[in-house]
Amino acid sequence: MSTELNLLKKISENKGKAPIQLIAKQLKIGNDYARYLCRDLLKKGLVKKLKKRDWYRITLKGGKEIGEREKPISKPPKRSISRKKEIERKIQKKVSKKLKKKMKPEISTPLLPKEKVEVFEKIIKIFKKYFAFNKH
Repeated sequence: MSTELNLLKKISENKGKAPIQLIAKQLKIGNDYARYLCRDLLKKGLVKKLKKRDWYRITLKGGKEIGEREKPISKPPKRSISRKKEIERKIQKKVSKKLKKKMKPEISTPLLPKEKVEVFEKIIKIFKKYFAFNKH
């Protein structure tokens, strides 16, 4: 690991901000060299200088830099399900999508509850009587 990465880690371990003296002491390097590294990181945008003398804080870009460099390269993540089951699920999804596209939605007539049908039948009888009465 590079010294710059170690310096970024030390700043992030100290609640995201730290003075040069503390960083130099923890990394076992000189104050001037730590100051030089911080100025270099400042130019890259990985740290920001605070108003306090010789204090630096890590930026979002610096935090991402730590995360990217620490990712393991060698081993891929373990699969929780077998490859065969994963392929079966993909096939099922594809088949179901194709079936949905091919199937046309059926037009269904809403069925009325018995009570509503009875009310409508009574209304129809009343209308028939009324119109039959007016015809004569």
